[in-house]
Amino acid sequence: MNNVAEANKGPAQLKKKDSSESGPHSLIDNITISKNLEEVSLKQRIDNLLSLNGGYKAPLLIDELLNDVPEPRSKHSLFQNYVLNTQSQTNISYSLALQREAVACEVQDLDYMIAQFKQRRQKAFNKMIDLESTSKNPTSKANLIHFYKPGEEIHHIKVADGPLTSLDSNSPFGSLVCTADNVLSLHSLNLDSPISLKGTEHKKVNCTVLHGADPIIIVGADNDLFWYSQESQNPLFYAEPSQLSGHVGPVVAVNYDGHTAVSSSLDKTVRQWDHTAGKCSLTLDTFEFGVCNSLQHEKVVLVTGSQDGVVRLWDLRTGKPERELVGGHTSPISTLQFSGLELVSGADDGSLRSWDLRNGQILLAEAYNDKIQSVGFDDVRIVTQVRNENMARVIDKKTGDQRMLAISDSIITSSKYIDGFFIAGRDTGDVGVWAV
Repeated sequence: MNNVAEANKGPAQLKKKDSSESGPHSLIDNITISKNLEEVSLKQRIDNLLSLNGGYKAPLLIDELLNDVPEPRSKHSLFQNYVLNTQSQTNISYSLALQREAVACEVQDLDYMIAQFKQRRQKAFNKMIDLESTSKNPTSKANLIHFYKPGEEIHHIKVADGPLTSLDSNSPFGSLVCTADNVLSLHSLNLDSPISLKGTEHKKVNCTVLHGADPIIIVGADNDLFWYSQESQNPLFYAEPSQLSGHVGPVVAVNYDGHTAVSSSLDKTVRQWDHTAGKCSLTLDTFEFGVCNSLQHEKVVLVTGSQDGVVRLWDLRTGKPERELVGGHTSPISTLQFSGLELVSGADDGSLRSWDLRNGQILLAEAYNDKIQSVGFDDVRIVTQVRNENMARVIDKKTGDQRMLAISDSIITSSKYIDGFFIAGRDTGDVGVWAV
């Protein structure tokens, strides 16, 4: 564990660019305001759905969420015993994690009941994911560690014969999109039923993003973005994607915040896309900083990590960088994530930093022997994965202690941390989901 004080001996600081604001709030204010509004909106939606009594949820039957689904053919309702008692809104979307015990109910036609259960479970998770999709605050997400042992592998599926080069998921029990050997596929982590996605054949797929309960999938392949949406008549079918063109070099990173998509390219530009209009709505020139290998945006705030080792905060209202986090990395940024007023970044040289966006202070500093491939975090931990390793590392933010996770004989080639779970794609074509 590196000493944070030593890490701060360098010129680590937050630099503010000289530019006028185009709106009533500063960039940092917008992060705070958006975060608070999202929390209020989520709480109101949950309160409306579940009648709260003295600050505690009343017992909830899954049928209350799925009243449009007919009862199973049995005198015993599988879901009558599926009563979910949760005491805080943080567990709302994963109160369904007790699914493994639900089939213990006595039924006459078990195969039929299990099939009904799978269908209803999938619909319930889709509703839950949609309910919380407006919240970007990790503390409002579910914490499945309450239902699974830390280090337990809860899913394991074979999705390809070769290394997974990209993956994304909307939930540990939701959907997974991944790429292997330039073949793009969509999988349900509940039903293990792959859906083939057409439209990127004979192209090099570099990055993928999946968003929402009825997932929108955006793929960066060659110089273009490919946008997949579900057919309303058939939720298991994706039509040919719409294609967004504008970059003159391969797309290397893409993000979607539920409203607009943002992509970066080897052409040293970042573009914001209006899918409804089918065109680029904003182009940012990053030639001075180099290629932005990683990015994330929420509404008017864009964060980029570029080849010069600097993390930048952009105001999408003005199209200009407003803040810089410098002194933390000395090689190209390879990955980053921000939530609220905290950001974690990793670089090609194996350096990992946690930042306070209000003042640019480095909260935690670590160093590893190879490129940081992915980072994710919540209030209590940071989960990171290093290239050519067969495991992930979980860092306790309070103590700095580390432990290994998802250890296997095969190398992790693509991964994501989400809602207390680590999703690992390996060089064998396998995907595992692990409770952190």
